[in-house]
Amino acid sequence: MKYIYNSLILLVFLSSSTSFALSLRPGDVILIELRCYSCSIIADETDSRFSHSGVVIGKQNNQIQVAQAFGAVHTTRLENFLNQRVKGTTALVLRSNDFKASAKELDFEFNKFWKGIPFDSNFTWDNDKLYCSEFVSKFLEVFLGPVLPPKPLDFSRNWDYWSMVMNPVPQGKPGNSPGALERSTVFFHVGEID
Repeated sequence: MKYIYNSLILLVFLSSSTSFALSLRPGDVILIELRCYSCSIIADETDSRFSHSGVVIGKQNNQIQVAQAFGAVHTTRLENFLNQRVKGTTALVLRSNDFKASAKELDFEFNKFWKGIPFDSNFTWDNDKLYCSEFVSKFLEVFLGPVLPPKPLDFSRNWDYWSMVMNPVPQGKPGNSPGALERSTVFFHVGEID
């Protein structure tokens, strides 16, 4: 009897933790493996399987909206965001215990200050363009404070590739990556989305 009781408790716990993992909140960060050659190089360079990031803004027409810097900064439905990933991979959801802003506050901030900012294919931190993890960090900094500072970038593992696609390569310049978000102590891992 005790064995059956403990098994039921475990089953209830696993069910609730799975549903919790899929219960997204405004401010959650979602990491995916993007489908492109450069993306696989980014993942390799940063010791992570992830090459793209977005942040949950809230809902529109009962659909979860994710903001991303993929092209100009914009929002897209969660389903569209997840469809960008490599087939058969999971998305990782990150959350900060310190995030308290509402969907309404995120939506206002996003639409007033971030929407439409051009994409930065040169991964430069201090200009008027944004790449994905730079956008996520700077956007969330408005609500969390300066807890996601940039660190010197290292492109040495795939130097030949980067020197062909960027001139100059921002070696040692400040920046971040989806891998840096994945490893940040600011977030805890909520769970994965299939």
